Order: sequence, then C-alpha cells, then structure tokens
Amino acid sequence: MKHPVQPQAPLPGTWLQVSRLDKVIRHDLALGDKLYFRMRSPIGLFGCYAPKLRRLFWIDPANVHVVTDWATTHTLEQEIPAISRVH
Repeated sequence: MKHPVQPQAPLPGTWLQVSRLDKVIRHDLALGDKLYFRMRSPIGLFGCYAPKLRRLFWIDPANVHVVTDWATTHTLEQEIPAISRVH
C-alpha cells in the first residue's frame, strides 16, 4: 500500500503566506495573510501563529507558501508574542 508523500515542512520560524483558501480557513484568513510557522502535526498540518488572529492556527500545507520578502518578515517579527516565537 502506498502512503501519500507529505510536503516537507519549513524550518520553525519561517514565514508563510496564505496562497489558497478552503472552507476551513476562508472565514478567518485571506489570501496574502502571513503566518509564522512553528511546527508540523503528526497528521501533516502546519501549526502557525497568525498575527491577524493573534493566536496559533492549524493550516493545510497546500494553502500556504514560503515568504521570501525578508524586509516584510522582519517587520512582522515584532508582532509575534515572545511565547509563540521559536528561539
């Protein structure tokens, strides 16, 4: 029996951007929202801190991509509470 290949998780502390909306997240997030990646769950969801929601949030990896605009991510770092930061 073949197991589906899980996408590789980014390193903790990486910024992600919402690139697709599904029925689970469409009421909470919008395209382009930034998420601070913290961990990957055993079932493959990404655990992220969402500055817009001011809380941790689980999201399907298919709905995000890595942010490469370092100037933007540096500014966003100020919005992450110390308890949610990856050190």
